[in-house]
Amino acid sequence: MENENRTAERILSGKDSYFMAIKERYGEDVSDRVRTEAAKLLDEYLSTHDPLPRSVAIHVEDNIIPTAYIYGALKGIVGEEALELMKKIKADAARETGYELNGKLQACGKEAFFRWWEQYCRETYSDGNGFHSIHYSAGENGVSLDVLKCPYCEILASMGIPELIPAFCESDNESYGHLDGVRFVRKGTLGMGMDRCDFRLETAED
Repeated sequence: MENENRTAERILSGKDSYFMAIKERYGEDVSDRVRTEAAKLLDEYLSTHDPLPRSVAIHVEDNIIPTAYIYGALKGIVGEEALELMKKIKADAARETGYELNGKLQACGKEAFFRWWEQYCRETYSDGNGFHSIHYSAGENGVSLDVLKCPYCEILASMGIPELIPAFCESDNESYGHLDGVRFVRKGTLGMGMDRCDFRLETAED
């Protein structure tokens, strides 16, 4: 990540939906307090950690770390209710992603969509991005991915907040679970104690 863009303000600007949801639930004062505390923690993190490659930073510094700090700050104010709201925020955002994916699916057709999704996963969930995954070639009836090492699980666990991991896992159901004519199949995730996060998109029977 370029140093001039590596600021708490820039990173947290990408989480405005979190602060809007907190404001709607708890009011502006709580939202502002959470943002201030999260910014303080992010500043400390950025000042003590070397810049990450952009392919890793998009997961770690743009998503995992700021989400963890927002959650921690909110939990310090409202207690256990914070987890429920974070799950809702993640699910709402994933649902919007699902709408976009469904539009792409309808525009290009299932087989082309499966090929696109395979390439997307190879670029996003690769060893170079902090993951270790098995990528399977797309076919006309589906495409699969197994994630064997996930920075979301590892980092959140190391920060002492493993309860936040399912918020990320469960959001996949909203991203992929409502595609027209395509079924999202999953047996489990690393965050649920399985040995892998398995993803499969397959043609749904009529």
